[in-house]
Amino acid sequence: MSDLVPERKSVTIAVVLALLAGGLGAHRFYLGQTGRGLLMLGVLAAGILVAVSHELGKLALLVPGLWSLADCFLMPGEIQHLNDEAEAQVIMQVHGLAPARARSRS
Repeated sequence: MSDLVPERKSVTIAVVLALLAGGLGAHRFYLGQTGRGLLMLGVLAAGILVAVSHELGKLALLVPGLWSLADCFLMPGEIQHLNDEAEAQVIMQVHGLAPARARSRS
């Protein structure tokens, strides 16, 4: 893909990922937010450990689920902002105002 094509993210895909695999942070990895994805994965792992070791610990598993559900409502605005930034970067490249980004993906 050309450097001039903005890397737009889909709200629909992000929400579906949040609903199906949100506790794993899949939607955050999709958005390129590796740190948040790893944090969500860590919270899920901690929730599982607490659930196994304590009777009431099963409530800890609600945290990643509720976090993912909240993300479903918060992400559309965030994705719009990310897409706007990607588009602005392309426009700056076209006008020679910004250097082309180094592509790390093939």
